[in-house]
Amino acid sequence: DSAMALPADLRITSVEIGDKVFVVGYVVLQDKIETGYFLRLDSGQVSLLAKMRVKLLKYSPETARYSAQPARFKRVQDVYYVKIGNQPMVRVESLKKLIESLPGRKAEMEAYGKKEKVSIKDPVKLTKFIRYYNSL
Repeated sequence: DSAMALPADLRITSVEIGDKVFVVGYVVLQDKIETGYFLRLDSGQVSLLAKMRVKLLKYSPETARYSAQPARFKRVQDVYYVKIGNQPMVRVESLKKLIESLPGRKAEMEAYGKKEKVSIKDPVKLTKFIRYYNSL
């Protein structure tokens, strides 16, 4: 695995790395706009995108119990977003809020979510959920 840096530029629409497609997008956070690359998990009327996150763990010196640990990056839980048509991306905070944000078919999606035990922390089930919605 190697690290790559490519500044998020709205003139770039997507970047393909192997079989993964990253799209440039923006999210409005409080009073600022944050741009970045989002992994496209599914696309259609509703697109599901993941913001892959890493955390920098600081150097920790040697102690009586532990050896020294160099500073390093660690992957943390991805953050998921949906994009409906040309509307701005919206963070998936809960399944209930996601269903409310979808245009139409709320009863069907609630039943599907309950039957399949969809969790917003499980990218596979969340992707199946959006694919099911896009197939209706």
